[in-house]
Amino acid sequence: MTLDAPLTGFQTGEDKWVGSDVSGTMTIGRQQLTTVDIAQHRLRVTRGGETVRSFPVSSGKPGPQTETRSGMKVVIGKQAEMTMDSETIGIDKGEPGYYKIDTDWNVRVTWTGEFLHSAPWSVGAQGSSNVSHGCVNLAPAAARWMYENSIPGDPVDFTGSSREFQPTEGIGVWQYDYAGWREQSALR
Repeated sequence: MTLDAPLTGFQTGEDKWVGSDVSGTMTIGRQQLTTVDIAQHRLRVTRGGETVRSFPVSSGKPGPQTETRSGMKVVIGKQAEMTMDSETIGIDKGEPGYYKIDTDWNVRVTWTGEFLHSAPWSVGAQGSSNVSHGCVNLAPAAARWMYENSIPGDPVDFTGSSREFQPTEGIGVWQYDYAGWREQSALR
């Protein structure tokens, strides 16, 4: 695919103009969509419309700070190992809900701390109840498969929660309808 953007001289704000035209080419890879049904405790991966994997999960327990958000998110990045520490979201050591735990096979979907990751401590809840602090917990082998088969930019659609994902919490491009996109445009 080739993109040509003849925008030289286009005004983008007060005292701001595009300085040159831009063009480029890109290749669009495989079509993968991950869906997470929070209420049914299930994650499903499709490629080209065909289901390739399905896993039981446990998502965020009910509550204004822990319930996993519904909405279309995007894989932001991946990290094989990390320490998740609630102090980074304002829950200090000694307070209710505090945690500091090492995790593997982390796939980030929000800037506010939602990941798909390995959670061997919650395998018994996966497929039947939501017990996390907002992340999607997977069995170790399932988490590794997700980590190895997800790339930045993959959409991950979450349903079944009363808590809505906000565009500023991640890559929120999918949260806007056409009218919402026009509202943000310099061309409106």
